[in-house]
Amino acid sequence: MEIIKAFLPLIGVVIGSALTIAGTIYQRRSSAREDHRKLLREKLEYLFLQLSALERWMEDAGKNAMRVRFGKQPNLPKPSDESPMPQIDMLVRLYFPSLRPGSEALSSAAEKLRKGLFTYYADVLSRTELPSQDKFTEFVTQPSTELDHLRVELLKQVEQEARKDV
Repeated sequence: MEIIKAFLPLIGVVIGSALTIAGTIYQRRSSAREDHRKLLREKLEYLFLQLSALERWMEDAGKNAMRVRFGKQPNLPKPSDESPMPQIDMLVRLYFPSLRPGSEALSSAAEKLRKGLFTYYADVLSRTELPSQDKFTEFVTQPSTELDHLRVELLKQVEQEARKDV
């Protein structure tokens, strides 16, 4: 009995130390989870902004194609006018792998539009008369419509991702 009384203060210190260590571990894990959720929210916001920038990029590309179609000089793109697809692909690959199929389809459609624009420009520049509306539809309108449809679908998926416990 004497031994128990002698070790009683020590037992309290050991239990208190164990609870302090457990509390610290719990607090760090909780903080790390919250930091991760905050990072994912920020990346989702940036992905949403990049998908909006893709819409502006498509509109500018369409306007330039129309200017070229009617014999006007296209507006020269600024460095900020580059396609946001590389940023979208990077964000999806690094942070949201569940969105990868939609991102890959979007990337493919953006590349199809880019190639269509170049083909259309080359066709316009090689002619003396304006190309037919069919060429414009084939190389610009159809790829733009497909790209916009896929962009809206990916936006819906981003919204669903945001509704998750992020």
